[in-house]
Amino acid sequence: MAIFNADVRFRDQKRMSLPVVKVPKNVREAFHIDTLYENGIAKLEKGRKNCLYDRCYLFEEINYINKDDGEKTRFLNQFMAWLKAMNVDFKITVANEYQSAADFIRKYRSNKNKESYPETEKGIQDWIEEKMGESNPNVTTYRYLTVSCRAETQAEAVILLNAIDTVIHDMFRAWRGQVMRLSAKERLFCLHSLLRPGKKEEEAYLSFGKGHDWKNDILPRTIRQKSNFLVLDD
Repeated sequence: MAIFNADVRFRDQKRMSLPVVKVPKNVREAFHIDTLYENGIAKLEKGRKNCLYDRCYLFEEINYINKDDGEKTRFLNQFMAWLKAMNVDFKITVANEYQSAADFIRKYRSNKNKESYPETEKGIQDWIEEKMGESNPNVTTYRYLTVSCRAETQAEAVILLNAIDTVIHDMFRAWRGQVMRLSAKERLFCLHSLLRPGKKEEEAYLSFGKGHDWKNDILPRTIRQKSNFLVLDD
């Protein structure tokens, strides 16, 4: 049986499928923060009502190396159950960030006994160089927990995120782990170290105060996409 107007029907069906997520048209659209408040809460969407807000925490890896297999299993089950029970969306980010190896060694090592104990000093120096050769001393790893919620106003978002803040600190205290809520400036420091590694001198814009458009300073000029990574400011 012949199909009438087959070409027309084919053209009607020949259209691109909608992307799963909206593709940013420029670098600024790729940065999902509309407003960042001093208390560290970020408004992620444009608009006045029913917007997405989030808050970020820096936490240390919970050390359970000395626990037996049963204790490790119980802890991991407890941790997963706690994450599932949270009434807000969350994500955990593990980020390798640039650090100055020389500054890191200077911070945690003192040479005050160099003259009195030269052999000990040399042994420590040799040990440090050996350990540095086993890894990349210019990279340090940070772990972030980001929680988000949808709220009608910024004031409502503060109430919701403060409620979960208490739960987060109580749970990490029970696990004997450290967690720190990040302020707006601390979040910008983290973003700067990720987006502009090794360019700490450019952080001066953080002291300019209100009214300064810090997005132009912190964002890369270009973003190029590869199969499994991004290239910033190539």
